[in-house]
Amino acid sequence: NHQHYDMNSFLLGGFGTLFATHADLYPYGHLNHGVDFEHNMVVVDRGGWPAHDNQQSCGDDNSTLGVLVGLALGEFADYTRGDAKWSYRDNTILNDNPAIRAERACLFVKQGSTPYLLAVDDLQFSHDPHRYDWHWHAPDLPIDGAGTLDDPLIIAAEEAVCGIHFVTPREPAITVEPAESGQRRYRSTLKRIAATQNDIRVRYAAVATLAASADGQARVHRLDLRCENPTAGAVRIELPDGSVDYVAWQSEEDQLQLGSSLTAGPLETNGLLAMVRVRGDKVVGYVLGEGTYLRWQEHALVGSEASVCVSAGAEGARVFGRRRTREGLPTVEPVGVQAWRPRALQAPAGQAPGSP
Repeated sequence: NHQHYDMNSFLLGGFGTLFATHADLYPYGHLNHGVDFEHNMVVVDRGGWPAHDNQQSCGDDNSTLGVLVGLALGEFADYTRGDAKWSYRDNTILNDNPAIRAERACLFVKQGSTPYLLAVDDLQFSHDPHRYDWHWHAPDLPIDGAGTLDDPLIIAAEEAVCGIHFVTPREPAITVEPAESGQRRYRSTLKRIAATQNDIRVRYAAVATLAASADGQARVHRLDLRCENPTAGAVRIELPDGSVDYVAWQSEEDQLQLGSSLTAGPLETNGLLAMVRVRGDKVVGYVLGEGTYLRWQEHALVGSEASVCVSAGAEGARVFGRRRTREGLPTVEPVGVQAWRPRALQAPAGQAPGSP
């Protein structure tokens, strides 16, 4: 019974340092044991969910009620999307009362000199305004910056740095404070980074880049796009080795796991998330999260009749079918999907990709 309130929480480390970490700050028997606000997630109205749980539950009544609705794993990159609205259920109300929306999509790009995480959050707890705090718990290291694309929040370790760049909101309201602890035996110190919004429905999109030194940091730029979905966003990430990543995303508005048609630079998709890495004029990796097509300069990278997730790199393309975890049903096996291997795309400019 060691579940916690870690709705869509994550850890992130690289180059020997765990930059986004977690530690149980409160012991068994403490009112805040397993509390939501000691995790790297978005909390509502300052958090504190266990206070509303059954007294015999160890403070985890809702902690395992979320579902993983999107998934693609590969050597090049991983994509995940979680729906945690049932974990945000308000237990002070007798009838089932989930949040209206509590989704987080994550893209972990693992290969290259500068690995990074993109985390996209979309939350609406009720029809009334609430306070939302996006939390990141870091070790006790120097932290400076504003968290914007021009002035990212930099966490500096001895042999590595982590830069947090908020795309949404453009000018985040950030605080950095020590994370309080409810137990004497906890000897280390964590810093809690919080980005606060007050509204009915809020969205966050943040890119966290890892590098061995400050000089090796990636540069993140906002990218113009065309999409009828108002939640859509896009960035261009310039890596020190000369590679450029184009990344676009949008929220799932009708729970059909398909987005609207989206164009960001040469990238076209209806996926909820898509990413293409280019080096020169060559595509060397890509990801499609929950869509039926992904095109680059009008060349088809992925084509499918049904929603799929794909992670593709030099090792090949891995295809994952539509997950039906909300319905309690097995994943739909992908059939008739065309997913091109990146090495087949390394044709002279203007030529179509090779065979799948």
